[in-house]
Amino acid sequence: MSAYIAGDETINKILGFIKADCEKNPHIYRPLENKGLGWKDGGHHRDAACALGSEMRNLNIQALCARYEGETLETLLANDNYQYGDKLRPNRIQAFKSLRCWLYQCSEGDVPETDLFKAFDEVSKNMASHIVSRMPEFDAAVWG
Repeated sequence: MSAYIAGDETINKILGFIKADCEKNPHIYRPLENKGLGWKDGGHHRDAACALGSEMRNLNIQALCARYEGETLETLLANDNYQYGDKLRPNRIQAFKSLRCWLYQCSEGDVPETDLFKAFDEVSKNMASHIVSRMPEFDAAVWG
């Protein structure tokens, strides 16, 4: 597996969609609230989303350092310039794929054991279930 630091756009797509969808489907994003990650009231506050985006980037950098010898966490964190942007509003499928990409980039070392990774992994599963349950094929399938 090769790992890289997911771009601002990837993280901002995830957060932009979640912010937009949180009121309609709060149950999907409850893991972000339950883990005490600062995502309160649906993350409507720009500061909360910005802080969460920074935490996501930092986790990605930790995974990269676990994957590649010679990369030092302090250097990468010091040189990182994550910029939160709240203009991106992708569709549900794009947001899900961006989230899966970010999770994949964070799946090195001990990172999958962190509360932030676990919360977003739960969100990913909730999103997948939500997407599938609204497909015509799911509706047409026999129950039981």
